[in-house]
Amino acid sequence: MTLAFEIRRRARHIVGPVIGCLLLGYFVFHAVEGDRGVHAWRALDSRIEAAESRLAVLKRRREALEKKVAMLHPESIDRDLLTEQARIVLNYQGRDEFVLQDLAGYQDVNSPFGSTGMVETQAISMASRAN
Repeated sequence: MTLAFEIRRRARHIVGPVIGCLLLGYFVFHAVEGDRGVHAWRALDSRIEAAESRLAVLKRRREALEKKVAMLHPESIDRDLLTEQARIVLNYQGRDEFVLQDLAGYQDVNSPFGSTGMVETQAISMASRAN
């Protein structure tokens, strides 16, 4: 009986710190691995960086489009841009011209990979040598 009594007496002194260590371990584990832990925080930071870089690209694209639209206003029309847009829309090409297309990043709409962008077209006029 003395052995059982000694185990109970020592267990009273050990149970509190053991439960405290287990609770501390539980909270530390969830602070690192939980839904709002350190790993989730790092993953969220990387997603934020990717979204900010995409936002910067989209802002630059929007500014370029706004500049292009501003050049099409009647007060400040750019004749070269108007001619270029008319040729693209009407599919017009003069006899002494040929078309260069920038196909970087472009895929056919009917391709299984889908379309990735618009084709930019430039018409260059070649002076005829027959004078």
